[in-house]
Amino acid sequence: RETRERKGYLAAPGIIAPSHNVLAAVEGATDLTATPRTVLPNSYAAPRPEVLSAARPEPDILFIGRFDYLKGGDTVLQAFARLAETHPDVRLSFAGPDKGLRETDGRSTDISAMLATLPEDIRARVIYLGPIDRAEVARLRATHAICLIASRYENLNYSLLEAMAAGQAIVCTRVGGPSEVLEDGKTALLVPPGDPEAMAAALSQVLEDTALTRRLGEAARQTLEADFDPTHVARQTANFIGGILDKG
Repeated sequence: RETRERKGYLAAPGIIAPSHNVLAAVEGATDLTATPRTVLPNSYAAPRPEVLSAARPEPDILFIGRFDYLKGGDTVLQAFARLAETHPDVRLSFAGPDKGLRETDGRSTDISAMLATLPEDIRARVIYLGPIDRAEVARLRATHAICLIASRYENLNYSLLEAMAAGQAIVCTRVGGPSEVLEDGKTALLVPPGDPEAMAAALSQVLEDTALTRRLGEAARQTLEADFDPTHVARQTANFIGGILDKG
């Protein structure tokens, strides 16, 4: 696959990457000295503000993603267990397929097995929803004030853009594309990947400061509207392609 991809890069008259992180990886593997290239984000049309007006009476935490190593499902549960010890009313909604945590010996731990290791009172506050459709994703984003993204790597994930559009307060790992989009303390709280203690501490911050929660959510939505609007991204794309055609 990598060989075929490299041939494609070399044959292409131009390359568009969704993040600097991805473009740097391609440049490191292929000599693109003579190839025009640029970074343009995935576009995302934010819903109208009235779509987001649902009441959020509880500062519950929402995680949408697979239960596996890459998406950090294990870190999510470990961080919540720490958080729940000092926040007895907080709850976690975990939505996504259970792909299991692969061990070095080939065995796999599923989410039910990991939940079973948590104290009963904490386990009772984790709502595992399994795979859900897009309508249910939108409903959950409208009713959860806080979004958690725990990936050990991401290109530029649509789950992040959805959370920004919904005006959720985001706690996210400092990896790949998200680290280029989000500004720590302004549009999100960023934490190292695979660090449940740091993640729990960041979640505690937004749980205990409703003004911070609101400010992060509003700033994230404003950033999405400014930088990821489909018309804006389409115009940038057209300008890039037009420049290549003019040179040809």
